[in-house]
Amino acid sequence: MLAPFYHVGIVVPDVPEAQAEVGGALGLTWGTPMTIPIPVQYEGEVTLREFTFVYSVDGPPFVELVAAGSPPWTISDGVHHIGYWSDGLSGDIEHLRGKGYTLVAHGVNEDGALFGFAYLRDRYGLLVELVDVAVQAMLIGGTA
Repeated sequence: MLAPFYHVGIVVPDVPEAQAEVGGALGLTWGTPMTIPIPVQYEGEVTLREFTFVYSVDGPPFVELVAAGSPPWTISDGVHHIGYWSDGLSGDIEHLRGKGYTLVAHGVNEDGALFGFAYLRDRYGLLVELVDVAVQAMLIGGTA
């Protein structure tokens, strides 16, 4: 069983601009924006993607702003995903797949194995991000 979600993610064309607009409208303050290179498997192909994001410090749940880029981080109408901490990433992926979710993308380590996060979509279009608690310390700089 998944724990309650801890964030909603929104893909935006410009993170600093969105921080000002969203933060001003909703009264949110932000952690430090981070940019990290991350290998991602998407549609069977692994590529190194640059991932820029920032979390609100207000929460939970937190708001995550993600810079638009290559899939799976493309702009959609409204909320892009909801995020859950996972202390068993493989098991949680299989749990959701057993409930009809489709694995869309996931991080990989230097050996090509599952690492860090996974996105799964249900038949209604809901995109769920599972984030391995093992990377929580890295994300805490942006407050997660």
